[in-house]
Amino acid sequence: MEIVTSILTQLGVNNTFYYQFAIICVLYFISSKFLFVPLQKVLDLRAEKTTKTEKLAGELNEKYKNLKYEYDEKLERTHKSVQENKTNQKKEIERELEYSFKDKESEINDKLDTQKNIVEKEYLSKKNDILGESKNLADELIKRVHG
Repeated sequence: MEIVTSILTQLGVNNTFYYQFAIICVLYFISSKFLFVPLQKVLDLRAEKTTKTEKLAGELNEKYKNLKYEYDEKLERTHKSVQENKTNQKKEIERELEYSFKDKESEINDKLDTQKNIVEKEYLSKKNDILGESKNLADELIKRVHG
């Protein structure tokens, strides 16, 4: 034990060591009760809240992804629907214009046929008149030549 005592004396440890040790023990127990335990509770609470916040952030991120997917899907369906409506309306207008065009074409062809018939009748009438006159002229010529 003398060796231990000589080492402690060389280190500067004297009779006050026991008092210092007792004070440190008392301070440790008091600090642990009033400082370390509440500090540990605060740290645990903070870690718990951080974990909950991370979980909530993960859940909200998943919800965001799902909502974004639904939004994109609805947007795509709406876009396709608008394109289909636009195409159908365009086809309907083209059909209406085609019918209108055919009606006008038919009307013009009818007018043309009517005018053509009138001209043909006039032509035939004039042709018959000319042929009738030519027969008279031919008869008159024959009379003059023979006569």
